[in-house]
Amino acid sequence: MMTTCGAYILAGGRSSRFGSDKARAVLDGCTLIERLASQVAQWGFPVTVVADRAGKYEDLGLRTIVDLRADAGPVGGLHAALHDLSTQCHVDAGTAVLLLSCDLVVLKRHWVDRLFSALDQHAAAAFGEADGRWQPIPGLFRPVCLPVVEEVVSRPDRGSRSMQSLLRLLDAAPVPHPDDWPAIAQANTPEELARAWESHSEAPQGSDQVPASRFPDTS
Repeated sequence: MMTTCGAYILAGGRSSRFGSDKARAVLDGCTLIERLASQVAQWGFPVTVVADRAGKYEDLGLRTIVDLRADAGPVGGLHAALHDLSTQCHVDAGTAVLLLSCDLVVLKRHWVDRLFSALDQHAAAAFGEADGRWQPIPGLFRPVCLPVVEEVVSRPDRGSRSMQSLLRLLDAAPVPHPDDWPAIAQANTPEELARAWESHSEAPQGSDQVPASRFPDTS
């Protein structure tokens, strides 16, 4: 499996439907963002959070960078991640960003492995597909995507800066969601979070599930 130089967790949204910072919502004694960061760090991926202000998650021990363009949504987060990637490692054809979001309640290793397999077929990006709609989280994006991302994030019309607009322009490999993909993968409200966690807790747990734990030192 190809190795990425880093996982980037998007956490720059307003969480308006949630009513508070959903990244800090607590499940089983651990915040959502710490749980996700701990999991991917244990898989060997250096973790960075992309937020709307510096130091937003400093108290949690998470490396955080800031959106280069304010209010640019997920495309802006990917834009910042791809730029940051070039400062953190040697970028070549085997490099990619693993793009995640702080409201991702469940993430399984074999889901990510499916994306890596698709990306190995020389695509510029790989992400999920369900019911004919592309799902960029989780997703893999090579640095070659950056010029297209910069064009989209620079558009004056906010509506044309959506992830769906971007994905249509990329040499991409959409991957059908696996059979165990949850009904609610990302929680936008406390009620969705409760339902998603209840479903996850009742489902059989595989070896790629990492329990809540203290966030490891990945420096």
